[in-house]
Amino acid sequence: MVAVLPIISAVLREQRWLAVVLFIAASLLDTADGYLARRYRMTSRTGAWLDQLADKILVLPALVASAYLHQNSGWFPIIRFFTIIY
Repeated sequence: MVAVLPIISAVLREQRWLAVVLFIAASLLDTADGYLARRYRMTSRTGAWLDQLADKILVLPALVASAYLHQNSGWFPIIRFFTIIY
């Protein structure tokens, strides 16, 4: 979740490659975190819920940034938001 603001900032400053690198790094760190939690049996219901929330918080700004850059329809992030919630 820490990467969300730098990603949005990079998009607004039109530094797309930086935004992509930050998004990929955040995604890889999230994957490693999940793997290590399962590997060392340090999982919990709260942790699983927070991980899903963090995933959603990371993906939604990417969708909004994509719409901002006219890479997809402005409706797509809105539709995706409601499919993520439910």
